[in-house]
Amino acid sequence: MPRFARLLNVLRDDGFLALARQLLGRLGGGSNPGNKVGSTNLAKLERWRALKDLYKGERAFLVGNGPSLNITPLHLLQDEFTLCFNRFNLMFERLNWMPDMYMCVDERVAEDMAPEINAFVNRFRYAVFPDVHPGGVDFREFIGDGENVFWLSLDWGGFYQDLPRCGLGGTVANVGLQVLSFMGFSPIYLVGVDMDYKDHETALKEDQRNWTSVRDDDPNHFDPRYFGTGRKYHYPRVVENMLPSLERAKDITDSLGIQVLNAGVGGLLETFPRVEFSSLFSLSYEEELRLLLDAVDPNAHGSSLEEAFPNARRIETSSVWPLEAPVVIAGSQLAEQLIPKVIFTHIPYGPINDRHLFIKRDGPNAAR
Repeated sequence: MPRFARLLNVLRDDGFLALARQLLGRLGGGSNPGNKVGSTNLAKLERWRALKDLYKGERAFLVGNGPSLNITPLHLLQDEFTLCFNRFNLMFERLNWMPDMYMCVDERVAEDMAPEINAFVNRFRYAVFPDVHPGGVDFREFIGDGENVFWLSLDWGGFYQDLPRCGLGGTVANVGLQVLSFMGFSPIYLVGVDMDYKDHETALKEDQRNWTSVRDDDPNHFDPRYFGTGRKYHYPRVVENMLPSLERAKDITDSLGIQVLNAGVGGLLETFPRVEFSSLFSLSYEEELRLLLDAVDPNAHGSSLEEAFPNARRIETSSVWPLEAPVVIAGSQLAEQLIPKVIFTHIPYGPINDRHLFIKRDGPNAAR
């Protein structure tokens, strides 16, 4: 899209203040869509060059934040290289692993959750942010620097292999693919990139793009608290920006010989060839159970969920959800319906063998 057209879109969607901030950012050299990287210096370039093809031929998982994560056995990713985004930190309590890389490039989201980001960012091997967003927002004003932090020179669109120059393309998944490709990963598996957005009916819609949630009822992510009460975010433009960007990303990764596959469960993203998530792992049931129990309680033992948690209550319908039960076992189809409702009182784990485990937050077996 020509630069002038992009500026008109900013004025239409975000107003004059956002347009002025973007123009000031460009005048200040923060973001440059030309052939040269705008805000880089030699040290910044050298840090990125050290990552070029560092993981050549290894596989990685780009983990989105869609609802399908609730029915994806994420415990299987314990020994894999993983990239996560935005408020994935809400998932930490359910996992037996920490992601290797974290990324946030949406200026509205990053500024809103900056205290959270600064609190957990040092837990990752790599953390990636734009220094100055194409919209003119300087992330360095609210995101702390660190040895594991890498700054991108972000443009609105494109798919580049000369990082830190990087194209946004309306979705952080597009940025993630550029970074993982630059680092040499192939294949790259997408998980939880559902592209199946529903209208967040209760959100306060300030304009066409800037929304603020007023309840913990986010329907578009793995946790209703993701863009929950008071959270600020941008309305996703799936058809206009996100899908076209990922289609271009596929063309380029194909031309580079980088294999990108969709290992997500369900969802509407059909740009990349699909592969079944569970087929990517060669584990016995006992080994998989151990991974799940490590996330819940490393001292738990048994050859099944029932043996590991003999006092668990098994339910078949949501109408009999036992609010006070410390441990509940439910089928995965039922669990998918339950998680948005009971995440406030119980932590879900699974699935394994088509079942989920729920542990009461203040119960004796609460997750560590």
